[in-house]
Amino acid sequence: MQHDFPSHLDELVHRTRGAFGTAQHIAKAQTLLRYFKPFLGLEQCANAVSAMRSPSVAHLKFNLGLLTSRFRAHHPLKACPQCISNDRQETGWSYWHIQHQYPGVRVCPKHGTILFESTLKSGGVSRFDWVLPSALHTAVFPVTPSESAQKKWLSLSETIISLVDTDEAPGWLAIDHLQRVLLREIRLRGWSTHTGQLRIKQIAQDFVPYAANFIGMSELSALPRSVADAEIQIGRLLRPMRTGTHPLRFLTLIDWLFPSASSFRAALADMSADHDASISDKPGILKQPANEANPAKDELIRRIITGEALSTVARDIGVAITTASAWAAQVGIATNRRPSVLKTDVYDALILDLKRGTDKQVAAQNHAVSISTVNRILRTTVGLQSRWTNARFEAARERHRADWLGGLQLHRTHGVKFLRALLSSGYAWLYRNDRAWLQEQHPSRVSRQSVGPRIHWDSRDHELKLAAQKAILLLAKRRPRRIIRLSEILQLVPDLKAKQNQLDRLPLTSKVLKEAIGDRRGRRDNG
Repeated sequence: MQHDFPSHLDELVHRTRGAFGTAQHIAKAQTLLRYFKPFLGLEQCANAVSAMRSPSVAHLKFNLGLLTSRFRAHHPLKACPQCISNDRQETGWSYWHIQHQYPGVRVCPKHGTILFESTLKSGGVSRFDWVLPSALHTAVFPVTPSESAQKKWLSLSETIISLVDTDEAPGWLAIDHLQRVLLREIRLRGWSTHTGQLRIKQIAQDFVPYAANFIGMSELSALPRSVADAEIQIGRLLRPMRTGTHPLRFLTLIDWLFPSASSFRAALADMSADHDASISDKPGILKQPANEANPAKDELIRRIITGEALSTVARDIGVAITTASAWAAQVGIATNRRPSVLKTDVYDALILDLKRGTDKQVAAQNHAVSISTVNRILRTTVGLQSRWTNARFEAARERHRADWLGGLQLHRTHGVKFLRALLSSGYAWLYRNDRAWLQEQHPSRVSRQSVGPRIHWDSRDHELKLAAQKAILLLAKRRPRRIIRLSEILQLVPDLKAKQNQLDRLPLTSKVLKEAIGDRRGRRDNG
């Protein structure tokens, strides 16, 4: 029933007899996976599709990193009032436009109007109903941006749609690709020293005025508002990252640095295609540029197959011999090892270590060779890169399985939520790569202990009181003679909905709610 990441897609295809395509097509083209797909690795994308085809999409948003991104993990349905009118005239009914649903898109690219949020589905009301866009079920956007800010909203919306709505393979906007092109643009603007160090403070000072255009847009509330905060956030995005992040962080950087999505794509295309030695080995990141034509590589393979010497062909087409050997190894062509100071017994022992999945740095230290030597051997030995990757995957799976089973044994009475917090990285790895096994392991179902962060109730109470007051004023303005219901307020203040069972800890908010609802009822009774 979820509108952003639905489940049971196989059942949907069965009941509709495939009228809307396969389950895989629906997941990738007609759900919000379409938005996240360019930033995901092939395995992550496949796991997301598998989850939506299954009876449950539990933890899918956690798996995508949405719950820890500081951006909203719920995605209220959005619509353009002019699109609603046009759709009814052209087709007889209104419908949801997939482009309007992308996080960060707040302006209709066709009409230039601000999108309205639906008060249904995302907050739980009518979650089991078939809902089409209607002016009766939309909330007026709480902030009206200035003319200059609205232009920035439109620019960001157009950038997002242009980059998301492509036929590129999953992962074509992987983190390592994005970082390289962003860093190059930053250096071209003179925001680095002669030694290559980034002038983070100068970068942050330029970014903060851009981010200020989005104040009031709830989807971008996590953007930095001060130079100090911007230094921290931008520094993290431009350094090597251990985990992924919400696409909005990179999409806003792209919109800030480049005049258009096409100029960004041109800059991305200009980057060198051969980055094998520096590409990260972390799961979920695309290891090679997707579907890039390489005429030089094709010519080299063709000539080697006809019997020409590798060194001769490499010299003719102007590439290094190691690059030529790597290209040959990628298509399964073994080449003679060039003479070097690496003795045969050391070479054989190093190959054996790599087949076992030994870490590159450890292997280099064990055999007194450089990391570049290890990388070169991995690239130029047929099948070795694949065997090394598979061995490391198996070792990681055994390690994470053992940790999870050990956690179940030691904390059998604490429940799965406690274990997920205790073994967060291991749980995330197993959920991405060994989900079927993970779902078979269950701790004892007993009372669970809270492991969440401490909530500062006083500040939370003040924030929710202000949000509730704004919502009540909005409802009173829209329907001055109608009773205000608690469910309507909760629809406009999603954070309050999550805390409605804790109103005893929110006295200011509770007082505002009681007075508003009581006053409206009193007026109706007296009338």
